[in-house]
Amino acid sequence: MNVADGNIIGTFMPTHNHQDWIRFLKLIHQQTPQDKEVHLVLDNYLAHKTPEVLQWLTRHRRFHLHFTPTSSSWCNHDGDQTKKSHRHPVYQPAEDQGEPAVRYHSVGF
Repeated sequence: MNVADGNIIGTFMPTHNHQDWIRFLKLIHQQTPQDKEVHLVLDNYLAHKTPEVLQWLTRHRRFHLHFTPTSSSWCNHDGDQTKKSHRHPVYQPAEDQGEPAVRYHSVGF
């Protein structure tokens, strides 16, 4: 999500492996201005950290990954919604998720 204007880049991938993750990174790369740094807040899913992903990130230095602590699944407010409607995830504006979500999503931006 672009925290400045609220735009979300999203897509559906049939699997959740490193190839899909790299495909999504490429989509973000294509749809964001090349002169902008990209900061992504992620969980510690293994597909985010494979050698292939690290190699892609080495070639695309404007991407910065920030991993949430392993025990912080409670921070993922839309995780339950995406599991319930996997093909059509529901994204709510931060103000609809309550004050803690606003603070969490604002950290480091």
